[in-house]
Amino acid sequence: MEHDLKLFIQSPRGRKPFTFNKTTKVSEVIEAARLAFGFEPGTFVLKRERTGETLAPDRPLVSYHLEDDETLLLVPEMGSGV
Repeated sequence: MEHDLKLFIQSPRGRKPFTFNKTTKVSEVIEAARLAFGFEPGTFVLKRERTGETLAPDRPLVSYHLEDDETLLLVPEMGSGV
């Protein structure tokens, strides 16, 4: 049985391929992508390119029924700006 998921993550700095175990939490994916793209620590969210759905950081990838080669968007989370 296949336990890995191949994804593309699109950020303001480009698009890269990643492979994660399906049980990896979204928060771990965000951190891996942040490091790979060289972003400073900050608050980011992942969204599905196809649906615009925001992935909850505490859920595993498998709970979203993502498909291989699906693209996720790494987006800086907008705060209140106060």
